[in-house]
Amino acid sequence: MEEYYVELEVRDYELDMHGIVNDSVYVQYLEHGRHKFLDHIGANFELMAEKDIFFTNAQTTVKYKLPLRGGETFRVTTSIARQGKIRFIFNQKVINSEGKICVEAEVIGVCLNKKGRPFAPDEIVELVEKNL
Repeated sequence: MEEYYVELEVRDYELDMHGIVNDSVYVQYLEHGRHKFLDHIGANFELMAEKDIFFTNAQTTVKYKLPLRGGETFRVTTSIARQGKIRFIFNQKVINSEGKICVEAEVIGVCLNKKGRPFAPDEIVELVEKNL
């Protein structure tokens, strides 16, 4: 699969007192990238919820490398892999307009059923495996 990405721009209210993007904001950028990626492969959050499939994060590891500043444009790249029977691994990067990596992240996601139990729905597994 061709690398999936979404382009965004830093907004002034996302900056801390040093004039750089606050570290907590990157987690929001990454989440937006994952939602767009899942929608792109056919696993829309709203449609999944209607089928009692709830995607959630089990773990997020973020490595901060370079800061973004107000007005900068950047990309959030997302790819997916499987880990075991029920885990999905999202590998993500935030890349500035010069092509430099600002953030690298690994997010472990799982699907929960309406009782809150982890499971791997066949339709999600198929979509993920088509996009490995």
